[in-house]
Amino acid sequence: MKNLKSIIKYILIFIGLIAILLGTFVATVKFIPREKIENNIKESLPYLESNTELIEVKPTREYSYLHVYADEILLNMMYCMDSNQPLKSVMEAKYYSDNAVLEDLLSLGKALKNGGQGNQEYIRYWHGSTIIIRPLLIFFNINEIYHIFAIIMIILIATLFIILIKKKQYILIIATIIGYIMIAINYVPFCLEYVWTFLIMLVVSIIGILTKKHNILLKEMYT
Repeated sequence: MKNLKSIIKYILIFIGLIAILLGTFVATVKFIPREKIENNIKESLPYLESNTELIEVKPTREYSYLHVYADEILLNMMYCMDSNQPLKSVMEAKYYSDNAVLEDLLSLGKALKNGGQGNQEYIRYWHGSTIIIRPLLIFFNINEIYHIFAIIMIILIATLFIILIKKKQYILIIATIIGYIMIAINYVPFCLEYVWTFLIMLVVSIIGILTKKHNILLKEMYT
């Protein structure tokens, strides 16, 4: 009976989480019409159209590519979402494409011209970043959003290191620094495709290190 209650509890938590995420997504589209984000999408257009392929920040480092083309498609999709049909827009995730194929780029400008009439579904992903990016587009263009994420990441990394220093976890500090250097974390905030994993990782790391259970595990590791 106890196991059954636990199973039901976790099912309800899962359903509740899905409802919250979907509800927030729909509300973001419903209450932020495309007219409110249009100016900043237009301001973002020159940068996105001038970087339609993989950007290699440093030719000597093969992992320094930025997938700006994916950000172009994401903004295209956000612009094409219709606040009059928010649930349908969220579920279909349409963006405009000349040839109606995913590989077709440079279509955001044309989506702006045709009033955001999407013709290609992008339903293989959950585009939850819209919940954050769409409100930001009311006030900022894509370059400004990149720098906002860079500042947030710097704050989170600094917070993580301060906590580790206070807890005298010097091995973890060294390992973390080496890991960040190896993955070139300084490139991460400048691509929407990358940034979310790292923001979640940093927040969870901070919370995890601050918990009593994690502290016990750390003591067991070094004693």
